[in-house]
Amino acid sequence: MKWILMVLVVFNLSFVGYQFWYSNQQAQGGADDTSALINNLALSASQKQRLEASGLSVLARGVTEESFCIRIEGLTQSGNFDIAQSRLGAIEIYPVSAEKGDGEITIRPTAESFVDLQSLEALLSDLGDLEFIRYRCD
Repeated sequence: MKWILMVLVVFNLSFVGYQFWYSNQQAQGGADDTSALINNLALSASQKQRLEASGLSVLARGVTEESFCIRIEGLTQSGNFDIAQSRLGAIEIYPVSAEKGDGEITIRPTAESFVDLQSLEALLSDLGDLEFIRYRCD
């Protein structure tokens, strides 16, 4: 009986180890960097479609760098703050300031990493009722 349990434990640990390894692998070759980052976010199919559609429309505009910031408020639920930061980092937008206690992230998009409010809302839509405030930076 003891040996049967030991064998089952070993099989279980090896299966869980494989699943962990597989989930941490990069996207398959042939995809560009943006698609690889989107694939690694583990978004649903509809979220991927919305994100890719909004990203394509933003890139097609050829927007130049502006002097504005976007503050995201309402990230007070457990884990939402970290999820939002990782998703923004995945599309190479890094916060100017991030206050976990207040649940606020402030970003300043540049010409290289431009994102508009609709793209942010699509990216963070499943994190609850968030408020996106666009204002001029100093």
